[in-house]
Amino acid sequence: KIGWIRKYWQWTTVSLAAQMAVGPLSVFYFHQFPSLFLISNLLIIPFFGVFLVLVMTVFVMLLFDLLPHFMVTSFDGAVQLLNGSVSWIAQNDPLPLDQLYLPVPVLLGLYLVLFFVVLSLEKKRFPQWVGTAISFLILLSLIQLEQEKTSNEHAFWIFYLHRESSYGYFKSGVFYHHSSDPDKNRRILSDFANSRLLHRFEKLPIKNFFSVDQFHLFILDNEKRYTLPNYSPTHVLLRNDPKINLDRLLQIHQPQLVVADGSNSPWTVSRWEKSCEKYSIPFYDIRKSGALKISLENEE
Repeated sequence: KIGWIRKYWQWTTVSLAAQMAVGPLSVFYFHQFPSLFLISNLLIIPFFGVFLVLVMTVFVMLLFDLLPHFMVTSFDGAVQLLNGSVSWIAQNDPLPLDQLYLPVPVLLGLYLVLFFVVLSLEKKRFPQWVGTAISFLILLSLIQLEQEKTSNEHAFWIFYLHRESSYGYFKSGVFYHHSSDPDKNRRILSDFANSRLLHRFEKLPIKNFFSVDQFHLFILDNEKRYTLPNYSPTHVLLRNDPKINLDRLLQIHQPQLVVADGSNSPWTVSRWEKSCEKYSIPFYDIRKSGALKISLENEE
């Protein structure tokens, strides 16, 4: 009994160390934290050695065509049991930690803290504990800087959404979001909110004009005829394959940028791109290049 307890304690400490080391990377790359990583290891590791022996035995016997039916059944049952255990743990996670976001500076700060914590536990000397305290202060400062950077951001975003339109305006920690289909856009908005540490946003309907200081956006679609405002648009967004004479619009207004979102057909976008090349006006295809951020810091 003492031997088994010692073994489980060793597996527990190794699993905890692995979770501490891999956890920040898991959040950074996959935006989720494996909260039941320890439990799954304690359930699987004790029997994994037996499973590996069974795999090697089956492989060798297959090479010599000596594999009996009961071995096939045993191997199949072991694989199903292993997969079922992992699936059950994943489905019954009482604390699913997903949709998390970790900026690179905070990730590096976390590993700096982990390094000094491990060093302090190993050396148990005053300089190491001072280093741990300083690393914690650095981490808190990095988190504060990221939050301030987000709250001070002033930008206009155009997202990619298949056969739909999605764009928004970000200022002072609030995101004002416009979408042709809010239900389809839920995941995009959730990911964006997490990546920006955003807690406040307002959903608004699609409109045809958007103006902030020196930034003037004209949004064209196929539903109406439009009368351009008195000012010339600095940016043009094309959505839902509008039937327009783009060459004429470019000649008259000379916008700084023309953008086509994911609601347009590829062949129409290709034709618009050629028109923009003719007049040396930059063209941005959301379908090909992904979401577009237009900074408004210099527009104020």
